Amino acid sequence: MHALFVIDIDDLKNINDNFGHAFGDRVIVEISETISSIFRDADIVSRFGGDEFVVFAAHIKDMDFADKKALELCNTLRKSYGESENKQNISASVGVACFPVHGLVYDELFERADESVYKVKEQGKNGYEIYTAKQEK
Repeated sequence: MHALFVIDIDDLKNINDNFGHAFGDRVIVEISETISSIFRDADIVSRFGGDEFVVFAAHIKDMDFADKKALELCNTLRKSYGESENKQNISASVGVACFPVHGLVYDELFERADESVYKVKEQGKNGYEIYTAKQEK
């Protein structure tokens, strides 16, 4: 079994708008280091656009691994920046799809993990969802 994680950083735009893009870039580097530290050396971590990351975790034991890693991502990436009157918060919306249960090729896995991210965002952000077939339209 393998797991594909799509991680969207919630409200990163507010960091850039309030503290500037140079500071936002440092936050992105910090986020990428944090994500990498959560996963194994053999897992593939990649930035996928401005505020999205993708992680491919190969040869996982079971879905429980994916569930624990998604929860750890959410808990670890929830942070505040700035002083009390100008505090900006970020968090993560995470979607997960697993091979072979949710798809057999990358495109299927990505589409389903991404769909799960949007489900989390519709529910208020700052959480995770492992794909289920009942999400399909």
